[in-house]
Amino acid sequence: MLSYLLYFPSITFGLLTAEIFPWALIYCLFYLRRLDNATLLFVGILSLSAFATGIYGNYFLESQETDVLRSFAAYLNIFLIFVCILNLDGKNLEAVVKAGKVSFFGLLIIGIMQNFALLQQVSDAISFLVPRATGSALTEMGDRGVTLLSSEPARAGIELTFLYLLFRLGSQNQRGFVIWDLLLLAYILLIIKAASAVFFCGLVIILISVKKPTVWLLWLAGIGGLFLLPTINIGGRFVILISSLEQFSTLDDLVFFLANEAGHRLLALYAFIVGGLMNPIGFGIGNWQEASVIALEASGLPYYEFRYFIIYNDGLAFPVRAPGVIPNLMLDIGVLGILVFAYWLYSQFSNRELVGSGQNRFIILFILLVKITLFGSLGNPVPWVVAAACLRLSKNADLVEKRDKLEKSLRDENMAQETAPDGTRAPA
Repeated sequence: MLSYLLYFPSITFGLLTAEIFPWALIYCLFYLRRLDNATLLFVGILSLSAFATGIYGNYFLESQETDVLRSFAAYLNIFLIFVCILNLDGKNLEAVVKAGKVSFFGLLIIGIMQNFALLQQVSDAISFLVPRATGSALTEMGDRGVTLLSSEPARAGIELTFLYLLFRLGSQNQRGFVIWDLLLLAYILLIIKAASAVFFCGLVIILISVKKPTVWLLWLAGIGGLFLLPTINIGGRFVILISSLEQFSTLDDLVFFLANEAGHRLLALYAFIVGGLMNPIGFGIGNWQEASVIALEASGLPYYEFRYFIIYNDGLAFPVRAPGVIPNLMLDIGVLGILVFAYWLYSQFSNRELVGSGQNRFIILFILLVKITLFGSLGNPVPWVVAAACLRLSKNADLVEKRDKLEKSLRDENMAQETAPDGTRAPA
């Protein structure tokens, strides 16, 4: 059961005010057997930062409220599960991969049923599992799509894309996936209807199809077709965004529009990076409420002109979270802490005993970096679980490839020994 719950962090049963339940931490309590030196160093840095905030934050930063425990647990929830999955034995790894594939197809069915309001009668049960989810599409909230078993459509779409990545890279037969790729993108576009999920899904599919020139031609045609979407009445945030692009004559107007449509996310992303450079050791884990305001005001950005801040606080700065893990790490532990994080991530991806050496390793790393820089909330373990599982599968694929090459070499050698120089069979 825990293997399945790893892919459903939004199932909280209403027990927490947070949107993510620490299923990954609970899983680690049972299956995490060892921590390498790089992980111990990184977790030590996180612990020191959280300790400093908890003990001295009120005095040094004049903070009236901190969120140390929840922020620290959010980091452990993603980093420890990554190490745990990388070091799983074969049986438990197989269970995690199987749970991911079953969850992928299960979510596809749930999404279709939500889209046609077939789960309306059990909407209360779904809301009990995931407080912000419903049994139907969020059509009353700006023609948004379904939430699956997540707190919002965007998160649902990105999590579904990662599950598809596990299904895609975990399949022995890699032929015929072009149709699957197109169907998944259409599903996210028409049913989930989240612009960020559509962009992320398109990027992932392009990256895992990079070896196939014919697929590139299909995707170039598909990108051109995106600009025809406004002429088709299918709704959704992504279509609205595309249809709005034609009204801008300058790049500055376009950038402002995109940042404005993203709410606080792009502003916070830039501001948190500036804050991490301004304070190389960060503002401390758990002190994000005051630190985010300081970073926004120090960034030099006209946040007071953006609709999000005008609507929610009359144009004044107030505490916000940035998308992705890296911007939040920059704010919490600064650029020096980011260097330790980079060392830790490099050590995990370069562990040849656990990780394959093929092209998939770099594709998985790039996809993970895009996700943890630009998208999603801090403590969501799904990308890390999938990335670790795919890395282990790439190692298994390398072993199978080496075994096949060895068997072929032995067969060729045996045939050469059994054949005489003149082409006749050698006598026994």
